[in-house]
Amino acid sequence: MLLVDSYRLDIAIHANGVPFSCRARWVVRNADTEAADAFTFYLHPELAVREIRNEAGEPLAHEASIETYDLAYTGGIGVHTIKLPDRLERGATLPLTAVYDGSFSPSGARSPSDYMRIDEEGAYLRGAGYSVWFPLQKEWDWNTAAAFEIALEVPWGWRPLAFGELASEERRGNRNVSRWTTDSPWPLLSCHLAATEWDVVEGTALRVYHRRTEESRSAAVRYIDVGERLLSFYRSHYGSGVSTPMVFLAELCPYGGISAGNVIGIPRDRFADVADASRSTEALELLAHELVHAFVIPAVTPGAPASALLIEGFPSYYHSLALGEVLGAGYYSRFVERAWRSYRERREARGTPASGLPPEKPLLELTDGDIGRYKDVFLLDDRFVALLDRLRTLVGPEAFLRGTREFLDRHRAVPARFGDFVSTLESISGKRLTDFVDRWFGSTEALPDAWAPG
Repeated sequence: MLLVDSYRLDIAIHANGVPFSCRARWVVRNADTEAADAFTFYLHPELAVREIRNEAGEPLAHEASIETYDLAYTGGIGVHTIKLPDRLERGATLPLTAVYDGSFSPSGARSPSDYMRIDEEGAYLRGAGYSVWFPLQKEWDWNTAAAFEIALEVPWGWRPLAFGELASEERRGNRNVSRWTTDSPWPLLSCHLAATEWDVVEGTALRVYHRRTEESRSAAVRYIDVGERLLSFYRSHYGSGVSTPMVFLAELCPYGGISAGNVIGIPRDRFADVADASRSTEALELLAHELVHAFVIPAVTPGAPASALLIEGFPSYYHSLALGEVLGAGYYSRFVERAWRSYRERREARGTPASGLPPEKPLLELTDGDIGRYKDVFLLDDRFVALLDRLRTLVGPEAFLRGTREFLDRHRAVPARFGDFVSTLESISGKRLTDFVDRWFGSTEALPDAWAPG
């Protein structure tokens, strides 16, 4: 297995007649037991590789093709295989450089979204598995990470937004040039890249990129007020979580709701809702949900049973405890009531052809490969939420929070299983939970109505 340890990317958007161009330098390390004679990486299929060279500047032969790729928004991916001039021995590293350019055209392959594109309005790109704008090693999973240094050049009227630490930003002629770094390996899934006509409002822990309207500016101020209270709760109860002190919140394009490391995106059509009393709760739920991802997702083993609960289930629940403090105690009860209502309705409708719902499965059987089918649809955001609330009742709110933090802090880098979470709650509370978990998380038995709030 060949892994990438670090990237240095020099990127230009809308320069020299090309929407996107990059000179990428990366270091490959052979983590396999045998020597390797080739390295394969993925790249967005509209990007053409102009050259690949080794550390001595010698050109390397490579083969390119397009293959089906379910995660990429285009439905396909460019596959590039480099033939190494010398076999790379076990543990050895090899610096490589590639020059490539091209465009990112909107596609409806995954959804009718205008996200993941570059045009005259802006640039909106995501990390591994979506819009692959940097050489992505073929052997990657949810935990894969690398160190990054990025020089990002965009038109002067735009503000750039990458990830990690913003080291500098300055005007050079008619261009805006910024530099971004990560001080530790960064998850490849969380490599966001965007630029458009933003202004910036900055708080202590939150920096908001908003559109140049008074409505958006007012919303940005409100996001900083609530967002910093949410971050304080998360850091206190769920651990440090993110590797940088500043969180970047951006008003993106429609469908631009994302969580990518320390970058949070709110869709343009929903951003200003936070200043409207009739819609502010929904907007704050979106903010709280996206912010909590960086704090409550532990390292996991890909394909492990119940890994979906840790990756997607936890963020569907844990933001609610913070919002309960910010918005008042009544919020948490309403949140759980809504989960119960959704669970009942979906469970009843799941067998009808028109429902479009996936089949009901025991929660402990859902792996990370099931997230696409069950995210925001069934089980992960209703049955799982109801059961976490029941666990909280069984062990008590204080022990539940202490157990959660201990579990998360222990598994930032060490892969966790759902059973590790249960064991931690048992240790903190002194309550036996195994039988409860086996029965209710391990089956599709209908949840008792007596557990529902109200």
